[in-house]
Amino acid sequence: MELDTTLTDYKSLRDNNLHRLLNLIRLNAPVSRPDLATASGLSPATVLALTNELSKRGLIIEKGTANAPRGRRPTLLALDPAGSYAIGLMIRECETVGSIINLHGSIIASLHWNLNLAEQSEHTIDCIAELVEELISQNEATCKHIIGVGCAVSGYIDSQNGICVDSWQLGWHNFALGPLLSERLHMPVLVSNNVSCISCYENLFGRGQTYQNFLTIALGRGLGLGIVLNGEIYSGSTGGAGEFGHTVAVVDGRRCECGHRGCLEEYVAHRGLIATYSELLRAGGFSQAEPTLEQLLQSPPDDQMASLTFRKAGRLFGAGLASIVNLFNPECIIITGEGIEYGERFFDPALQMLHEQAFSRLASSLQVILEPWSGYESWTRGAGALVLSHLLFTPVR
Repeated sequence: MELDTTLTDYKSLRDNNLHRLLNLIRLNAPVSRPDLATASGLSPATVLALTNELSKRGLIIEKGTANAPRGRRPTLLALDPAGSYAIGLMIRECETVGSIINLHGSIIASLHWNLNLAEQSEHTIDCIAELVEELISQNEATCKHIIGVGCAVSGYIDSQNGICVDSWQLGWHNFALGPLLSERLHMPVLVSNNVSCISCYENLFGRGQTYQNFLTIALGRGLGLGIVLNGEIYSGSTGGAGEFGHTVAVVDGRRCECGHRGCLEEYVAHRGLIATYSELLRAGGFSQAEPTLEQLLQSPPDDQMASLTFRKAGRLFGAGLASIVNLFNPECIIITGEGIEYGERFFDPALQMLHEQAFSRLASSLQVILEPWSGYESWTRGAGALVLSHLLFTPVR
């Protein structure tokens, strides 16, 4: 017997159009229904019916009326920031931060927990679930409609299936975080690479809104890359795209925590800078104790070893930037993370090397933005944006 899919197809089309309109309102608010009809290609009657449904769901509100040369002035629509909320989690070895974000991408509340999650077990799932439940219970009076949880995790993430394939920082391998946590919480749970989460926020609410093709780089404890192509997050065929930190910078170089040698991360992330600084101090005959990151960052401008450390690392980083510019030809690169505090001793030689090594004119109109780091809430905001993007703003395909 052949199944009648007419009703299913109609529902899918209707849901798709609801998502399209919601996204158009997000991008153009305050916007009128006639303008939505023009932008979407839908009939005025369809737009009226669908926006009425969005209003009943509490996702949009009226924001006055538009000027009109004659006749009735059309009502303007905008997102209701309190219409829905998402929870974003940043999970690291010894700490987890959770935030609730609204439909404008703003953080409403956050909690920080110090606990060791460097194991993959039911206990880990229970701990994370309890943290989410605590965050919800403390804010249930103001945050009524939470639609899902996003998890920002370092490493190779199969985001389609919610599986952490390999995270060396956490010691997780083939860990079905998304399905297990979703079953425990009884709500959708999305998992993605932490830098892809930041790219998702930048794409929806941040500096990436004006670009169709841009890259986000997070530099600090590690080195990661988020990719937006044609306005959409690109994760590769199995979710592993963006491992910028594990491209080879020095053949047969330092051993990386991933097990390979010469990864760029081992020369430009925190531990890489410390290693280079130590090598230069020893070569210069200095017998001081192992330097710390704080000592390097606070070193005076006339500290030649520190300046050389930043220059060497910056040039390697810039060569890496040139490679990804040559590969992706982006309009913009947003650089963020704790590594922003490296300062001009690092970024000046990096940007010089980028422009020296970029092919032909690929970097001539490239915008490079050094985004100030706002702490761990940058990760949680991104993880929350992941939920909003997938469940509300991305049309069904």
